[in-house]
Amino acid sequence: MIKEGTTTGPAAGSIPAADLISCAAGQVEDAAATLWPGESFLVHCQVPTITGYVERIQVGERHLYAKVSILGVSLVSLLRGLYGPLEDVAREQRLYAARPDNLPRREAGQLGFLAELGRPRVCELAGVHGAVLFTAAASGPSMADVLAAAPESTADLLGEVMQELDGLRRVDRRGLPGVIEQRGIAATFARKFGGPDGDAYIRSIGEHRCPPEQRRAVVALLRASIGVLLRRRPPVSPAVLVYGDLKPEHVLYPDSGQLLLLDPGLRCTWHGEDLARLVSRTLLQAVTEMDLAALGKVYSGVAALVDQHAQPMPQAQRWIRNLTALWLMDTINIVSSYLTAPPDLALPRQGAAVARQPLLVATVVHKAATALDLHRTASVWESALARTLQAVMAA
Repeated sequence: MIKEGTTTGPAAGSIPAADLISCAAGQVEDAAATLWPGESFLVHCQVPTITGYVERIQVGERHLYAKVSILGVSLVSLLRGLYGPLEDVAREQRLYAARPDNLPRREAGQLGFLAELGRPRVCELAGVHGAVLFTAAASGPSMADVLAAAPESTADLLGEVMQELDGLRRVDRRGLPGVIEQRGIAATFARKFGGPDGDAYIRSIGEHRCPPEQRRAVVALLRASIGVLLRRRPPVSPAVLVYGDLKPEHVLYPDSGQLLLLDPGLRCTWHGEDLARLVSRTLLQAVTEMDLAALGKVYSGVAALVDQHAQPMPQAQRWIRNLTALWLMDTINIVSSYLTAPPDLALPRQGAAVARQPLLVATVVHKAATALDLHRTASVWESALARTLQAVMAA
């Protein structure tokens, strides 16, 4: 049996996206029929993603999201053939779906845990069967939508989310039903780039998404940045319970007022990881989707929030360096996934934006990584932000 979250070596031949999607869609329909026998079933749309397979569906009168985890790994890895042909994947998936600790069942347990906790507020669990998780559809704009419309509100928006998670940091972790370790930033980075297949993976970046000359520049810049980050030891203390998969598109603002979070990945890790991921995805959105004026407002807001969090830290400069390293690791993690995705896989909005300007993103990352490498004792934050802004203005 394949261990969840690992790779199996070089690709044995890619899988057509349509075939894998058909396999996943069948699992959704079968799971819905098991949980709600006799109810009508309607697929409204597939939601573009590179991780699990997601559909918006309707069962009877209930509007739901259905998410399929295939072997607990990303669609990109599966489609690249890292887990063998579709017949092998389907056979292993039947075993994975029966496991009591598979990813959907752990996420269902975490949704129940957080619902009892009451804050942060999370999407309502509708059911879980096999490797399929069902949650109630939630309305309201996402933080990504609000940031695009009001970039001057960046500090307030991100600050509100971090404040919403304050209570989580003090929860007794012994009551947690099951952690989701594979979403950790540093662990994902080490798995992708630190092992024996890391160099081959780097060489595959942009293979189907970039013209050859542009691709060579993107790979060179990312390779240099990855080298800087692999030399750093990821922070581990102080460790607290973190939400784990915090990003702007996973924060919704429903009519009720209290924000609502999607896709938990609870685990115990360094206390700044949630902020690092939120900063990473916010800056990536700003770089790839906003004009220079809006980008400047987002950068100012992020800088203000980071300074606010750094001030009470006993070793503020070290904390900022750790946050900067995790920001860059997370950005490279997600950007490399987008740029290794097969051409027949539809990318989410941010992925499509990255694929349109990969050289800009790689340059921004490299500028910030260079600042991290050069400033060994002084604060790197202002230098990293200044260098990335310079890269955008020069593009």
